[in-house]
Amino acid sequence: MKKIIFILLALTIFLVGCSCQDCNVMNTKQLFLSKESYLNQEIQIEVTPQVYKKLCTHQLCPEEEPCCNSCSAQLSINYNEEIIPIIGTTCSGNNCELSCEPIKQNQEKIIKGKLTEAGFEVSDE
Repeated sequence: MKKIIFILLALTIFLVGCSCQDCNVMNTKQLFLSKESYLNQEIQIEVTPQVYKKLCTHQLCPEEEPCCNSCSAQLSINYNEEIIPIIGTTCSGNNCELSCEPIKQNQEKIIKGKLTEAGFEVSDE
């Protein structure tokens, strides 16, 4: 009887799938190799967001204040030479340091959202 219960439990877990939050999380390589198949779908991806389209003022900074230029940017998902902008992210700061929201740059993270033609739209965290 115990064997039958164990087999049924194992079969149920196999058929239902895993219940962990990290199931179906893909990496950037998987995303970029099959981008078209993920268009307009909700997905989870493990990324290290990079600064994208950084724009700064171009003042000549004095030596005592080398970080005098204001900057803004957004984040992106990068793989090799390809880039997918992460829509809804903003970065601000100066030419020495940026702070990004709602996702931090250069920190590995699992993000959820929808891949569109315009980029990756992050769902509420």
